[in-house]
Amino acid sequence: MTRTKQHRRKLQQGFTLLEMMVALTMGAIVVATVFTVGASSARHFQEQQRISQLQLSVRLALDRVRRDAQRAGFHGVANSRTAPSCGLNPPAPGVRGVAVTDRNPATSAALATMPGWNATVSHGDQLSLSGNFRTGDNYLVREWNGLTLELQTQWQGYQRSFTADPNGDAIDADLAQRTFAAGTTLMIRAGGGQRIWAESTGATANTMGTTMTINTAPGFPADCRGQPGIEGWCHSGCTVAPVTRVDYEILEAPVTPGITASNALIAGANTALMRTERNAITGAIIGTPIRILDYAVHFDVDVVSNIAAANLPQLLQLQDDAASTVASNILPENTRALRISLAARTPEQDEHLTSGVANLADGTPRVFPVFVRPGAARVRSAYTEVFLPNLAL
Repeated sequence: MTRTKQHRRKLQQGFTLLEMMVALTMGAIVVATVFTVGASSARHFQEQQRISQLQLSVRLALDRVRRDAQRAGFHGVANSRTAPSCGLNPPAPGVRGVAVTDRNPATSAALATMPGWNATVSHGDQLSLSGNFRTGDNYLVREWNGLTLELQTQWQGYQRSFTADPNGDAIDADLAQRTFAAGTTLMIRAGGGQRIWAESTGATANTMGTTMTINTAPGFPADCRGQPGIEGWCHSGCTVAPVTRVDYEILEAPVTPGITASNALIAGANTALMRTERNAITGAIIGTPIRILDYAVHFDVDVVSNIAAANLPQLLQLQDDAASTVASNILPENTRALRISLAARTPEQDEHLTSGVANLADGTPRVFPVFVRPGAARVRSAYTEVFLPNLAL
């Protein structure tokens, strides 16, 4: 047999079993490595996407709180107990432009539902604000006979708020009626500065903008007649504004379908920051509470108060925790600013995270343990300081 034929026969024999086993093993290792790296990268990317979305949600929620806080006392009062008034003032505690109730996880019913809450120093404060949150104006009264209040529909404030088209040819009657809907607190201010408190029992407006009437209760206070700026039945320079109370606090809420994890065994209870609109005097809920932020785990509100005596230059002091409750509830008119921090967690708990990570300097948690078992959820937070211009007047 020639050497050429021997070489050809050797080539036709193929790979040995050992060679095949080695090749398959090496190939499997390469494929498994590529798959593992790819899956890990995908999970990391998805986690970063969730965290980025969480950070954005926290910032948007805090911006909503900030906008409402800046309107505290707008076309209302800082403190109805000290504002000039005639007739009966609202019952205690009265209408306050701002009021803070300090709550830690032990006193926050929503946060206390978390088995792991005691590993954090989160706050679940309640922030109450009152003012005109529905429009940007107050409205000139044509006449108020004690039962029916008629507005000056040609006044620019009314036109600005309720005009339905750019030409000003029609009025959005539905919006005008909802603004002064039944249950809305009315603050009527006379030319002499006196405040008269009433409640709307319903409103009627027409689309032509010729009439707008509000039915009121109780009737016109007898001791208000004859006061400066209140001639007869209050038709000389009186203005009226819808005043409501807005509460922000962390409450238990059902999970939003399609947005966050729906399995409570994985995500735990959904503690959401809620915005609740209430009657400024009675506290009765108006409409449906709005969910501002899902999986909120921290809402801390501190106040900056003027502690100087009357007629002296302002002396500002930060009042935090329990002191913020005392300062804002007793003398809300001395509140000059709010310091607000807000945080939320990811829905799922990561077993690789430890709940022993130190909190941030302002007390905001870095992680939040949802369950007793090892691990914690990631937390993102935001902070803002809000000046209260309507309370500083």
